[in-house]
Amino acid sequence: MKEYSLVIASNFLDHYMLSLSNALKEYFPEFCFVASEKLEEGYQKLGFSDLNQKDFVVRAYEDKEKAKQIVMDADIVITGSYACQEHIRSRRKAGKPIIYYSERLFKTDNGFLNFLRYIKYNLRHGKDINAPLLCVSGYAAGDYNSIGLFKDRTYQFGYFPEVKRYEDIDMMISEKKKDSLIWAGRLIEWKHPDHALFVAKRLKEEGYSFSMEMIGNGEMKDELHSLIREYGLEEHVTMYDSGMAPEEVRKHMEASEIYLFTSDRGEGWGVVLNEAMNSACACVASYSAGSTPFLVKDEENGCIYRNEDTEELYRKVRDLFDHEEKKRTMAKNAYRSISEQWNCTVAAKRIYAMCDRIMTGKSYSDLYEDGILSRALPLE
Repeated sequence: MKEYSLVIASNFLDHYMLSLSNALKEYFPEFCFVASEKLEEGYQKLGFSDLNQKDFVVRAYEDKEKAKQIVMDADIVITGSYACQEHIRSRRKAGKPIIYYSERLFKTDNGFLNFLRYIKYNLRHGKDINAPLLCVSGYAAGDYNSIGLFKDRTYQFGYFPEVKRYEDIDMMISEKKKDSLIWAGRLIEWKHPDHALFVAKRLKEEGYSFSMEMIGNGEMKDELHSLIREYGLEEHVTMYDSGMAPEEVRKHMEASEIYLFTSDRGEGWGVVLNEAMNSACACVASYSAGSTPFLVKDEENGCIYRNEDTEELYRKVRDLFDHEEKKRTMAKNAYRSISEQWNCTVAAKRIYAMCDRIMTGKSYSDLYEDGILSRALPLE
């Protein structure tokens, strides 16, 4: 196996990128993560560690010249949209290989804001006709292709949180709390936590016995508490208002049968879906969220509903309540999708294969037929 030096240039190292970085070090002995920014204060308040202090991280905000030298000297650089752009432009001018990764470009349906994002992107990057785009969203390919960028060079990618593996997945599923639902995330409008309460309201009205947990903080907290009282859901819904560490959230997922992923197009990816599927939850996911088209195969390893169609969301949940075996099979398939396919180990192996093709001047467009680094086609 040939040895190449690889750099990921991004804003800062978070725990989602940490798993991928550790996996990449197995394939790239000369691996480095260049962080262009300090950890955001909001993440610190949520209890996230400052991973920029890891020994393989170069902090560009402390040593700009060292960061530039590393970005320029690497065999391959993978970069996000806004990281170390001065250095990336220098590398591009030198004709050295770059791989881009990005969530979708247009996260709203506001044409004016989308136009501004288009102008901003082009001012930062220009139109690089040779680089591939790793799509951290089912909708990234369509967004970029619509403005003439990365056509025929878009590939499925994502974020890859730590994967947990369970010795007996059937036993784990059987020990979950019966007829339990869970929702987790920031309590903000475009994540639509209120849609979860609509489902709870309908289940109560139709006489189902169930419990629901909601985990998160945000501007909608008071509104959600009011809805719980209005709908008479105090005995069914438990809200955890305080910040909860990611590993604690995973424990709640592991104990729950159904996960509700209700975000709209504002959700660039949505790592909670990876985590819920890895926790063997039967997930009911909005089609508009970035991770859903890549991770979920409808009625196989999860259920997909049209964003903001709360009636369809409810029908999908009710169907799982009414068909116990289907719910268990879907949960097991969800676990397998993450533990066997959509994880950092597979991603690192496939990134190495792509980099090897790039460095040896071979085509990488036909490397994989499905999953990570297979072709990402524009979606509606």
